[in-house]
Amino acid sequence: MIRKLFYDLASKISFPVFAAGCAALYLFGFFFFVLQLINPPCCDAIQYLNLANNIRTDGVLALNDGIRTFGYPFVLSVLINISNLLGFPDLFLIFLFQISFYFIVVVYIASHFFGQSVCVARAVYICLCSNVFIFPYFGVALTDSFYTALVILLLVFLMQDGLTDNYGPLKIFKKTLFVVFLSSLGVVVR
Repeated sequence: MIRKLFYDLASKISFPVFAAGCAALYLFGFFFFVLQLINPPCCDAIQYLNLANNIRTDGVLALNDGIRTFGYPFVLSVLINISNLLGFPDLFLIFLFQISFYFIVVVYIASHFFGQSVCVARAVYICLCSNVFIFPYFGVALTDSFYTALVILLLVFLMQDGLTDNYGPLKIFKKTLFVVFLSSLGVVVR
């Protein structure tokens, strides 16, 4: 499904535009990842990693933090377990996960706009791939990039005309459940 989505987007907006957006996103994201390796973050990023390690050793039910919810530290703990299994540096795998999740959301959103016009889809794709405000957060263990992708996905989903009466009660119920799921996931992650 994801491969078909990527192929359709690349063929419709032209491969050079697709490749340029992808390259810009990953190159700028990697630049900021290297910057955070040179100047390590403090405070929240370290606390999220500590919470993730606590979940790895004691389980998610042992999480006792009055400020943060369990969602993002749980995702980090899974990524750290995978990185240990594969022998990858955990910060690099966190970076790859966060930037790839954002990119998949960008591709989904851009493909959603094809119904309106190819120019709109290109503009959305290029704008989201060159979002300078999100680049610094891909390489840091903070909720910002993951949460931003979830919120953008939720907003585009709400913009769809799927919550109208002409779709029937079952489809409205399914879409409402998905909106509630994304909203809840956003709250748990943030």
